[in-house]
Amino acid sequence: MVKTLLFEGGAVREGSLSDVERPGVISWMDVENPSEEELATIARLTQVEAAELEDYLGRGQMAVTRNYENYSLMIFRSALRGHPEAFTQPFVILVSKKNKDFITLHRHPSSSMQRIYRYPTQRLTGLFAKGPTMLLYALLDEFIESYRVALAAVEDVVEEVEDAVISGHSGDTVLKQVLGVKKALVYYRKDLAANREVLSSLQKEYADQVSRALVAKFRLHYADISSLYESVSIYHDILSTATEVHFSMVSASLNLTIKRVTSWGAIILVPTFVATIYGMNFAHLPLADTPYGFWILLALMSLSVLGLVRYFKKQDWL
Repeated sequence: MVKTLLFEGGAVREGSLSDVERPGVISWMDVENPSEEELATIARLTQVEAAELEDYLGRGQMAVTRNYENYSLMIFRSALRGHPEAFTQPFVILVSKKNKDFITLHRHPSSSMQRIYRYPTQRLTGLFAKGPTMLLYALLDEFIESYRVALAAVEDVVEEVEDAVISGHSGDTVLKQVLGVKKALVYYRKDLAANREVLSSLQKEYADQVSRALVAKFRLHYADISSLYESVSIYHDILSTATEVHFSMVSASLNLTIKRVTSWGAIILVPTFVATIYGMNFAHLPLADTPYGFWILLALMSLSVLGLVRYFKKQDWL
């Protein structure tokens, strides 16, 4: 799906693919899940091979910067929610060095792009009027917001896990939830670190299209990404601690169960031992010939059971 926005005559309007090639017009062409034909068209416009663009859109592509003859290329990874196989996706950004064309490519629907489309007309016009650098700044701002939204959902899960662990109701479902969130956090942390390096490159003006007058604004994004990176690390540590506490509580519960089973085994053993001795076929057994022998032995067994129960309760085994 291709959507093109044009800035012409002081206003932003939707355009077509042919408008991107018009000189003197600031255009933004966003392509979602590009087909082979669309990649071929973009390759013709940018002089970047279609096979390279296809590789840049791969799931494992890291955030990088590349400079070509007519375009500067940047790849950022944005948070991706609602997709069963991925937590982030690469976002390819191509900025023309001559015609002020701005091209973005991505495989999955982007909440960042949807938010930009919903900008008020005055705000969107102001961004286009300031050129590609401000468009890039706004897009990166939305990428950062996508991580904030994702981490807000992670924070809710962290609170649920903490409550479940503290109340002792954490089970297999909670553990599966923890493992899923920790996996997402690993992706977030890795991709935020790579995004931060790309921003560092922009601040050092490795990308030719970035306006020197506006490059300092990207330091704010660098600080935001660093803050998000720290938050990811904190959430990861909290979940790791919660998991350790859960297993400690399971281990303590198992130890208590073993203590109780052992205690009752010892309690039952004494009267069983006495009953077994007196169940042997011997002619003479102590107290066997007395009329009160049965009651004496029963009293001894009862006293032994009561004594053992008291002892184990005192040791907190029962």
